[in-house]
Amino acid sequence: MEDMETFLTDLRNTLKDAPKEYDQLHQDLKRVEGELNDIHHYIEFCNINAAQAWKVYDSQRTLYRERRTIKDRMETLKATKHLFDRMRKQYGNEMNQVLGNVRKLKETQKVRSYRPRVRSEYAEIINNRKDD
Repeated sequence: MEDMETFLTDLRNTLKDAPKEYDQLHQDLKRVEGELNDIHHYIEFCNINAAQAWKVYDSQRTLYRERRTIKDRMETLKATKHLFDRMRKQYGNEMNQVLGNVRKLKETQKVRSYRPRVRSEYAEIINNRKDD
């Protein structure tokens, strides 16, 4: 039961958070591209020595790698966007209800009891047991 609760929670959060994550990645991409543009202009307009050139190269390489990571994640989110949007519209409220039902069932199952039909001597043993 816990696996189902975790699955439903993760699915609901993924559907809810994907658009926000895409927007954040878009902002991150703009920031990185702005930094790269600044570096290009620094190289264009300034005379730099070998040590400065190495620092600029290293910064540029780091930013290009960050940019690639951002773009890869954006591509993945874009590929799933249509499906996630449709699932969110069709099943968003229902998913919350099902998740609530699963949580209630979990609590109910912790305190369940049983009334023996024939062997009444089992009633106290069954209903007073301590499950670990």
